[in-house]
Amino acid sequence: MTRLLLDIGIAEMPSPGEAYSGDRCFVQQTGGHALLGVIDGLGHGEEAAAAADTARAALAGPMPRSLAALLRNCHDQLRETRGVALTLMSFDAAASRLEWIGVGNVVAVLLHPEASGRLGSKELYVHSGVAGKQLPAVIASSARLMRGDMVVAATDGVHYSFIEGIRRIEPPQQLAERLLRQYGTGRDDALVVVAHIQREAT
Repeated sequence: MTRLLLDIGIAEMPSPGEAYSGDRCFVQQTGGHALLGVIDGLGHGEEAAAAADTARAALAGPMPRSLAALLRNCHDQLRETRGVALTLMSFDAAASRLEWIGVGNVVAVLLHPEASGRLGSKELYVHSGVAGKQLPAVIASSARLMRGDMVVAATDGVHYSFIEGIRRIEPPQQLAERLLRQYGTGRDDALVVVAHIQREAT
């Protein structure tokens, strides 16, 4: 049996003048599987935070069999809120596979250290829409996952060019804090999540 370990780094900052951030991260690890959710409540302030908390509570419930079903469940639970942008990622150690699905403007990238020393990258594209308000018909995408790979995700309070600022694998917390410091726009809630994939036989 293969055990999956995600070494997680999280850096966040509320919008200037706000006491609450509407950006949240959800992480659940069980044996050879892990679920990562990156949540951006629309707007900022208390209502955005309330929407994000509702999404995180929905993710903490019993797990549907598919990411599409999980996204739909979150959408249903969020109908009475202002809604969220949401990207969900499922890590499967036994299958060496990453699956993802999402709506909104969370940007995520899968990074793979190559033998040449360079970092290969694959952006994890999602659909437009708002969980809780407007959810299009979407299906999950997938990619091969290897030990040493890293996923970096950021909400729209972080400039899209943060991807270009990742030149090598860094400790997750260090990388999350650096990217937030260098690429945070200072105009919205901001969140950077880094997941470094590690596997070990058990």
